[in-house]
Amino acid sequence: GEGPHLVVHQPDDVLESMSEWCTQHHGQSGLAAAVRASSVRLADAEVKGAVIKARMIDPREMKLNLNILLDNRSMAMSFINTGVPHAVCVVPSLKDVDVEKTGRAIRTHEYFHPRGTNSNFIQFHLGNAIEIRTYDRGVEGETLSCGTGSTAGALVAAAERGLRSPVSVKTKSGETLKIYFSK
Repeated sequence: GEGPHLVVHQPDDVLESMSEWCTQHHGQSGLAAAVRASSVRLADAEVKGAVIKARMIDPREMKLNLNILLDNRSMAMSFINTGVPHAVCVVPSLKDVDVEKTGRAIRTHEYFHPRGTNSNFIQFHLGNAIEIRTYDRGVEGETLSCGTGSTAGALVAAAERGLRSPVSVKTKSGETLKIYFSK
């Protein structure tokens, strides 16, 4: 697996004070190495109670209106890299999407070889809002929430439908993220 999408740097003394279980599991998953190597510092993240603001990297590689063949049918999507690659599919209803099956098929599609991609499905809501579900290539399954996926969904929604910053993104967990951006 790929591991986390966004981690905040922690000094060695913090990492060395972790429990044996955390040291073993976070070492095996790559989280400890990602935290140690992260360029995101606490100064980049603003915490106010339950609200956390973090600056993401500038997105790159945006490609709108792609069509790929899945199970002998054409599927429309866009692509953007928000730190990790994300395919974003606009759907009329998230309830009708088999996130595991379709997400895995997109994630492993030859168009995205060799690195693969995360697969996101967005549904537009009234106002400046979308709802999202994400198949994560690191987890190899659906996640409750993905910060880089929510950012990808918001940016594709802005590019395709003119949504403005901030975009409210409701995740599978029920939490709503506010994605701020400038053009």
